[in-house]
Amino acid sequence: VANPNGEVYWSMLTDVSGASIIKRWDPVARTTQTALSWGRVLSLLIDADHFYWSELDTDLHPSFMSMPSPSGPILQVYRSPDAFPDAPSLAAVDDQSLYAVATGSASRGILAMPKVGGDSRMVVADANPILFDSQTIDDKHVYWVDQSDQSSIRRALKAGGGPTEAVWSGASGISGLAVDACNVYWTVSGPTR
Repeated sequence: VANPNGEVYWSMLTDVSGASIIKRWDPVARTTQTALSWGRVLSLLIDADHFYWSELDTDLHPSFMSMPSPSGPILQVYRSPDAFPDAPSLAAVDDQSLYAVATGSASRGILAMPKVGGDSRMVVADANPILFDSQTIDDKHVYWVDQSDQSSIRRALKAGGGPTEAVWSGASGISGLAVDACNVYWTVSGPTR
């Protein structure tokens, strides 16, 4: 993942137990550096000044962690009360929140929590996104393609509580999705699309 400052980060497994390191490309020195050595890193997100990752503890409960880039104090932002595989997985970040996708039968949907730590809240209940990440969030909405209808692009208010809308229907084989302040963009399967 990369941030707007041109910093690039990635996670690498270092052994079969799941221990990981997070590496950083330094564009000034033109070398790689180890930003963090950590166990069981599952996913990695980055914004302009922090990176965020998910890891499993010994009881298989994921925690979402943050650290200023390129280094600084580590903060636990969230710890799931649910264990893997029913626990939420870290999926997206915007200016205020981290977003996770929960696939457990009791609390399936898209969750949000403050990047500085705090309680999670349901943004979209009963969603099962197959396309949802930091590129599918604008100032007011989250956008996704759901497992239940892979030919439609849906959206809902980031604040939660509002209706789910179909932005577009009938696009077979949607394989990429992004939004900006003005438009929604997607790719579909097929050699000429």
